[in-house]
Amino acid sequence: MERIVAQSSRLRLFVLALAGACFVAGGVFLLAVDKSPEGTLVGWMSIVFFGGCTLVFLWQLFDTRPRLIIDDRGVWDRTLKVGVVEWHDISDAYVKHIQGNPFVCIALRDPTKYTRRLSPLLRRMASLNRALGFTELSLNLTGTDLDAEQIRELIVKETVVRRGRLTTGWGRRP
Repeated sequence: MERIVAQSSRLRLFVLALAGACFVAGGVFLLAVDKSPEGTLVGWMSIVFFGGCTLVFLWQLFDTRPRLIIDDRGVWDRTLKVGVVEWHDISDAYVKHIQGNPFVCIALRDPTKYTRRLSPLLRRMASLNRALGFTELSLNLTGTDLDAEQIRELIVKETVVRRGRLTTGWGRRP
């Protein structure tokens, strides 16, 4: 299979960092012109919150690591924090959108194999995903140039092909 590697959109991250910096500047401006306790509080909250967001976006902007890799081993998404999701563990995939953001939901034969690798907080978030109609592990494709429907089709096709290999004995793992 052809290896797919996706990065986060540099332009999107730059725009988000720039927007965050503008809000920081707005907080500084508010501190300079509004000496009321409320103005001071809002100014500092803006500086701290949007300053933190700006730093995260800048860090991500210069982070050259891949965000998503799909290859012969399986599906690896840096944001999931579970390692490679192996092909034989995937039973299906479907696309779901939330507020216009595409997700490819990966249905697993045994989700606990992967969710037990997560921290308690991330495990709780995985169970909340399930409550929202997602699977425990979903690929967030926001900010990449990948088409969610094409990725779903690739995952479904690859699981069917590999399932056929396992049942016929061809390509069986020892």
